[in-house]
Amino acid sequence: MEDLGFEALDSDIYLLKHRELDILVVLYVDDLLIVVPTIALVNCIYDGLKARFELKEMGKVKRFLSFNILRNRTTKKIFISQETYTRALLAKRGI
Repeated sequence: MEDLGFEALDSDIYLLKHRELDILVVLYVDDLLIVVPTIALVNCIYDGLKARFELKEMGKVKRFLSFNILRNRTTKKIFISQETYTRALLAKRGI
């Protein structure tokens, strides 16, 4: 990943920040999330990773780990919740 311009950050998950561009890559076991300001950069990073690793394109993120992710591109806001996970925990406990 360093040859693509990334350096590792300290965290519980594998979090990489590009040295020059406004790009984050989040990796946890076999889940990968690319956070960038433009679709063109997503495609560029995806192509670079795909040349080195076997990847499966999942489209726009709706869930990552146990988080629901909803984007409103018009207002440029991102809503993150754990509603699905919380409901499953409550149901498991009969609450």
